[in-house]
Amino acid sequence: MPAPAPVAPPVPDPTPAPVPVPAPAPAPTPAPAPPVAAAPAAAASSAPAATAPLTEIDRRAAELLERGRQALLARNYEGAIDLFNQLLLLPPTPASQDAQELIGLAWERAGNLQRARTEYELYMRLFPKGEGTDRVAQRLASLEGGDTPTPPAAVAAAAPTPRPPPRTFSGSIAQYYYGGVARSESLVNLTTGVDQQTLTRTTQSALVTSADLNARFGQGNSETRFVLRGTGATNLSSQSRNNSLLNSAYVDYRRTDLGMAVRAGRQSAISGGLIGLFDGVSAVIPVRAGIKVDLMGGVPANTLVNAPAQRLWAAMVEMDGLVEGWGGNLYILNQTVDGFVNRRALGAEVRYSTDNYSLYSLFDYDSNFKTWNAATLQATFQAPAQSVVTVFYDERKAPSLQLTNALITTGQTSLKDYLVGRSLDEARAAAVGITATARQALLSLSRPIAEHWQMGVDLRYSQIGALPAVGNFEATPATGAQVGMSAQLSGSNLYSSRDLSSFGLTVVHTPQFNGAQFTYNNLTGLRGNDLTLEPSIRLYGQKSNDGLKLRRVTPGLRVSYRLSRRASVIGESIVEFSNTDGPSGNDSIRSVYMTVGYRYEFN
Repeated sequence: MPAPAPVAPPVPDPTPAPVPVPAPAPAPTPAPAPPVAAAPAAAASSAPAATAPLTEIDRRAAELLERGRQALLARNYEGAIDLFNQLLLLPPTPASQDAQELIGLAWERAGNLQRARTEYELYMRLFPKGEGTDRVAQRLASLEGGDTPTPPAAVAAAAPTPRPPPRTFSGSIAQYYYGGVARSESLVNLTTGVDQQTLTRTTQSALVTSADLNARFGQGNSETRFVLRGTGATNLSSQSRNNSLLNSAYVDYRRTDLGMAVRAGRQSAISGGLIGLFDGVSAVIPVRAGIKVDLMGGVPANTLVNAPAQRLWAAMVEMDGLVEGWGGNLYILNQTVDGFVNRRALGAEVRYSTDNYSLYSLFDYDSNFKTWNAATLQATFQAPAQSVVTVFYDERKAPSLQLTNALITTGQTSLKDYLVGRSLDEARAAAVGITATARQALLSLSRPIAEHWQMGVDLRYSQIGALPAVGNFEATPATGAQVGMSAQLSGSNLYSSRDLSSFGLTVVHTPQFNGAQFTYNNLTGLRGNDLTLEPSIRLYGQKSNDGLKLRRVTPGLRVSYRLSRRASVIGESIVEFSNTDGPSGNDSIRSVYMTVGYRYEFN
């Protein structure tokens, strides 16, 4: 839900954390993105684009766009396609237009000209006017004529030579310190009088390091890449623990003339589906034009329970372009632990696009539990006046169904030990008993209303079932139906060549409380866009069914400065004033959160 939680939030942790509703798996053909009033970026660089993030979704989209550009410049076409697909599956954002152009370029550079043509044609239908339209029209003409295409302006500035050298090294490393202090004052009504208590405490203190490194060695029709991506957090508070996440660590060899590829190491699924992160080997084998087979095998690396002797294999058949407008894949996944079937899934993704419509769907069925695990449907309609309507629905098990989930109830790590005195049916029933059903839906409308202004309206729904207390996990009651509606007005380049202002209003209704929030965000580029200022303010009010009232004011300021083409420093401070008034008394909390760090890019 778009509304904040009823308690003061900590500084966002940059390390990935489990969420009750996992995001849908990215689809190779994205849903159409809406046009935006702001002009697309003219060149790829380490500076944010003119259409900077406004909300958490916009921040995520901007990050994916920048990572996709870097992957494209490093000739990591598969990685770029995956990143742009993730962006285009988000609700409409200011970064969608650039991503739709660059995903076509990524497919073109990867040698799939038919797929590139499809993406370029989709761009022309969605964005018939503007600077990017001329570039994409030239790309389409070069594809039809069979000429060797030249890079569009979106990446040409960062790639001064037509062909990169056979050996390249690129990536980035960043370190940030996250700190927070909260001071609370409590005025509590007691039977003997009034007691006032003041408390100051450190809420967060951590040093986070992230790395994204790529090395490429090309020779003739072959290419070898080494990829390392991960994040590590050193918590400086004794109440927290250190954690790290290695997202990718693999070597990839491919023959560009044959379309074959082999990858070994820690990796995610080659294409879509709910296969997840694993340590092992994968291969791509072309069968004929428009059809290829993906094979994967190894050890799951993102399991909820660290049980021994786990194995995974998966096979996928991808089909694109066999029927005009249609594409998708079929996959089978089998995971075992201690020789028992942990998860066995059959799944499919279907994509369809026409001039004005786009559809993406995913369905995952677990034959071991004899029930579905996830179902997703997203449809987008290009309406008149450059309006875009998006409908999204997702329903899935949380956590994903697998037999080892039953181990959480006892704290054991061996399934063989757990099954002593228990049957497999009892283990499946225990796993189902700690699994909730999560549902979320979205209806979104966006359209430009003037040269520099765009409006959007979202209606959101979510519901998560109850989870019992098991192991170290506390019981979580069902959320009930949570409904929220938000309206946003954004303007770009209003008073300079790079500025963005956004106004948002959100109301939310849940069985436990009603809330409303107003937000204002601004981005201004100064000193040739080397200096970026992002002030913001958030006003939130909430009234619970038990009579508790919450009021929260949260101003913030983010500053980034580009020291050179490769190095930049970032600082952010958020101050939150929160007041809770209810039958038991009055509490006031003042919290200060800060982030400071640097980022260095290699290329």
